[in-house]
Amino acid sequence: MEQALVGFNAAAQADPTRKEPWLRSAQLQFDAGNYGRAIVAAEEALKRDPNDKIADSVLTVSGLRVASKSLNRLQSSGALVSDAAQKEARDLATTMRNTMGRDFVLGEESKPPPRPQPKPASSRPSKKPAKPAAAQPKDDNPFN
Repeated sequence: MEQALVGFNAAAQADPTRKEPWLRSAQLQFDAGNYGRAIVAAEEALKRDPNDKIADSVLTVSGLRVASKSLNRLQSSGALVSDAAQKEARDLATTMRNTMGRDFVLGEESKPPPRPQPKPASSRPSKKPAKPAAAQPKDDNPFN
């Protein structure tokens, strides 16, 4: 990977107007889990082509992964108790919910379990004949 990144860097220096070296670098960095570097390279690609969907998705998903790791780190260290950190976390959750939908943000665990489907009525006749109803008493006394 390092050799490819060196080649893409050389290509970007040779022709600074081309987005491709930056886009390829962004993809490689993303695949390697280097989300900060992927963000920088994707932003460079977007400077050259603001409509590039691949660069935009690398930037977005990398940013979400960085944010997720940061929030987990803050939560585990107890630093998420500050008003500023909680506000940022709420703002991020709201943005994600508005963009991706409530179920995406809450995850699969939040979905109610599916209701059991009623069993279809059997179309086969029963083998035993139906029993007649019990005879009703002639008066209202239940002890007769």
